[in-house]
This record gives sequence, C-alpha cells and structure tokens, in this order.
Amino acid sequence: MQNYILDYSKSGKQPNIRELTLLNGISYPDDEELIMLILGKGTKNNPIESLAEKVTKTINSSNEEELIPNLKKINGMGESRALIIAAALELGRRRRGILRSSINAPKDVIPFLQHYTLMPTEHFITVTVNGAKVDIPSYICSVGDVITLKESSKELKVVKEALESLLIVAPYLELDKEKMVGKYTRIPERNELNKEITESQIVEFYNRKL
Repeated sequence: MQNYILDYSKSGKQPNIRELTLLNGISYPDDEELIMLILGKGTKNNPIESLAEKVTKTINSSNEEELIPNLKKINGMGESRALIIAAALELGRRRRGILRSSINAPKDVIPFLQHYTLMPTEHFITVTVNGAKVDIPSYICSVGDVITLKESSKELKVVKEALESLLIVAPYLELDKEKMVGKYTRIPERNELNKEITESQIVEFYNRKL
C-alpha cells in the first residue's frame, strides 16, 4: 500500500495520526500510535503521546494477569481505559483464532505470533531509517542511510543489553552506542560477508520469481 503525506504547508497545521491512518490504512500506525487511536486523548498533565508511550511499555512488561492492574497505575488511565486496552488486545487474540490464513511468506506468520506480546520476554521495537518507520524485515538499505530506534524502544532493557554485548561492528557500518544510531557507510566487500552465502543460489531463487 502506498503511504500518503498530507500537505499542511499553507495552513501550518500538522497532520494527526487519525488523518494519516484514514489515508494510509490501519496498518500504518506503530504500536504507540494505535494506542493513541484507541484512547483518543490524554489528560492535562499527561498528553496522549506520553500516555501512549507509558501504556506500550506496560503492555511490553506485563503478563495477562498483571496487565489491567499495571495499566490502572498509569496517571490518566483509570479502570475504564485499562479495560479498553485489555479488551482490544483480547479481541485481537480471539480474532486470530477465528481467521484461518495460509502461510505463503514470512510476514504471514506474524498474526499467529502476536499474542506473545503480552509476555514479559517480548518487546515492541520500532526501527527507523532516515527518520521513517520501517517494519519490513527484508528492507534494503542504501549507502548513507541512518538507522536508529524510536525513543521508547531505546529504553528497553533488551536493547541496552544487546548494545553492551556488541564487541565488533562491521567495517562498512558506523555505530554510536550512546545515541543508538548506526549508519550504512559503503557497500561491503565480498570477503566481509558471511562465507556461507552462495550467490548463485540467490540469483537462481529470484530468477524463478520472474
């Protein structure tokens, strides 16, 4: 699906997530933006963006039994809003049990695995390339692309631990560990790639798809 950007250059008004979602489809928003759509608005002391970020973090770190009590602890949520979030997650889980889809590509597996997001060992991590959200596993980067994470993802413990354990960075990449920003600086040489890669098989695979 093609993504559309609204032109507000004349009015100076910024597009909101509702308008962008109506133009681009329900798959357009990231997790925090979906929470914003569900809740509708924030509070005087807790704007919707901040509230959605806290709710997303709570979902990431709570199991099914803990979810509602933990959501109620967030300033601006309360019992009604906590139930709305929990109900939306439960509806999604039930719908997965009703819908039967064939698996023809890696992305087709995602609906069958999303229920693990309620487990404390699972996390929502949003990757951006040159400032734009990317959720395509096979996305092809170009030389000069800057890759980073959304601010809420940078705070995840699993992300920090992964960076701390990283000892070697490929010579065709640059990495700023403190800012959690990487850059694709040049096309790698063949001897810098995995030796187990067989180029002829890759070419043969894609030729069959033509």
